[in-house]
Amino acid sequence: QRQYHTLHHVLEMFGYLDLLRQMDNDDCHEEISATARKVVKARLEMATFFHDAVYNPKSGTNEEDSAELYKCFVADVWSIGKQIDAVDKSKEHDAVVDYILATKHHRVSSSADAHLRMFLDVDMSVLGKQCDSYDAYAGMIRQEYIHVDRTLYCIKRAEILTDFLVADNIFSFEPINKAYE
Repeated sequence: QRQYHTLHHVLEMFGYLDLLRQMDNDDCHEEISATARKVVKARLEMATFFHDAVYNPKSGTNEEDSAELYKCFVADVWSIGKQIDAVDKSKEHDAVVDYILATKHHRVSSSADAHLRMFLDVDMSVLGKQCDSYDAYAGMIRQEYIHVDRTLYCIKRAEILTDFLVADNIFSFEPINKAYE
């Protein structure tokens, strides 16, 4: 059933996040403590790992279901005594859930949260790839939605892509925007 939304997609996202971290981006890393950087890193990693954890092309609630799975995971981890040090756990937990849910529409260009913008741009980075890579992605997405009539699929896919094209920017995190737009 999964063709694109696989572990390969998640690993590719981790690679982009590592690359952006190595750049030590001013867009995200205003003067914050080493502890805060670790917290942000954990938030991005958990959101990346869980954002497509539940994926059923016939469902309209994949993001909500993935967020619920993340909540169950966190509850289990906390119940066995694992703690996040020096952080308001519920605030961080809610931020990860918000990141996962934001993948439903990818509309946060006006968000003040640069890490959220970075996360969503990394998730959508395939839209900035070379034609052959994008074509491969499009074919995998079609396979995930093979149960949908071709004409209806093409109409809905065109609507989704048009929404991205009519926006001011497809990518809202400056380094990704510069690289891909």
